[in-house]
Amino acid sequence: MGHPAQLTTKKRGAVLLMAVFIIAIGAVLIIGFLELSLADLEIVRNHHYSTRALYIADAGIEDALYELGQSSSWNAGFTNKAFAGETYTVVVYNHHPNSTTVESTATVDGTYQKSLRVGTTIQGSNPPTIDFWKEL
Repeated sequence: MGHPAQLTTKKRGAVLLMAVFIIAIGAVLIIGFLELSLADLEIVRNHHYSTRALYIADAGIEDALYELGQSSSWNAGFTNKAFAGETYTVVVYNHHPNSTTVESTATVDGTYQKSLRVGTTIQGSNPPTIDFWKEL
């Protein structure tokens, strides 16, 4: 058998090696958890901006419907109209005497976009009637 001091040194070395492995495994687990958390944050941010863009595009549609209610011949649309710190663009096309299609595209944070298309019927001085409402 070896000297008692040698046995103690070997045991210390084994404990140190186990501690290093435990720290390494812990670091890998923590890094994995952080990666998952960052991915979740990205998903939440994308959802937030996408929802915001949808509501701003809806505001563009409502703005266009208001203008059509004021004048059934309105077809100017809007280009990069500011709303709530973001912008929307509205295009009016397929303009016929009684029906109009309106498309609104909102841009949020310069990169996130949502578009809506609405078909309307306009009869006399009545407000526009919505025939369809579609997210693009």
